[in-house]
Amino acid sequence: METLINYLGSGSLYFYPKQNAVALTVVSFSDISQRIIPLFEKSPILGIKQLDFFDWCTVAKIMSS
Repeated sequence: METLINYLGSGSLYFYPKQNAVALTVVSFSDISQRIIPLFEKSPILGIKQLDFFDWCTVAKIMSS
């Protein structure tokens, strides 16, 4: 996960102490619009989550205008 943060140049990790899980969080709108969205446009998400991504992109476009 730390390698992913280095690759993206953004984000932070949250470790869930009672579970075997980690969450990657990106809160900067500019990082989301300039790094995360282009990454998933270049390498599309497969399956039903792709529809969530399309909705997320629509919201990002509305927020930027």
